[in-house]
Amino acid sequence: MSNSPVIAFLNKMTDLIILNVIWLLCCLPVVTAGAATTAAYYVSITSIRCGDGYVMKRFFASFRKNFLQITPVWLCILLCSAIMTADMLFWYR
Repeated sequence: MSNSPVIAFLNKMTDLIILNVIWLLCCLPVVTAGAATTAAYYVSITSIRCGDGYVMKRFFASFRKNFLQITPVWLCILLCSAIMTADMLFWYR
């Protein structure tokens, strides 16, 4: 029964739903959004394609591994976005 294409499809959809919920929870503090996005991308490429089902384990392992590397990059992107938003609001008024 587990080799059925319907069951395989449902397993992948469940893994994607779990991945999206974890990503959303980890993006609530804006500082961690970069690491959460990186981890979600890694998990979607590896676990979802392979179908091994270890979404949470791989997500948090990738999150911990990439947090210190991605956070400064994300903060620069966030700062540039804030400056551009302030600039656009200034020129529209």
